[in-house]
Amino acid sequence: MGVLGSLRRLGVSLLMDDFGTGYSSLSYLHSFPFDVLKIDRSFVSRMTEGDQPLQIVRTIIELARVLAWTWWPRELKPTSNIACCARWAAALARAFSSPDP
Repeated sequence: MGVLGSLRRLGVSLLMDDFGTGYSSLSYLHSFPFDVLKIDRSFVSRMTEGDQPLQIVRTIIELARVLAWTWWPRELKPTSNIACCARWAAALARAFSSPDP
């Protein structure tokens, strides 16, 4: 942890790859000084298949936002998924750049 913290203080970004699967457990969010969540392709590829897959990805993006981290969708290939992420990014920018009510 000391080495990772030192790297982060030097400006190195730490990325959790394949977030949501395998060893990328939520518990690691407490253990390591990440600042980027890379959303696993298994979630990204299903975004357009229905409301539940879409909401899962949105929830991961919201988690990254409240932690003030960057998020990155893994292997965006279909145009519809790229357009979907672009819409979210624009909506998040609008929503969180306006003053609180």
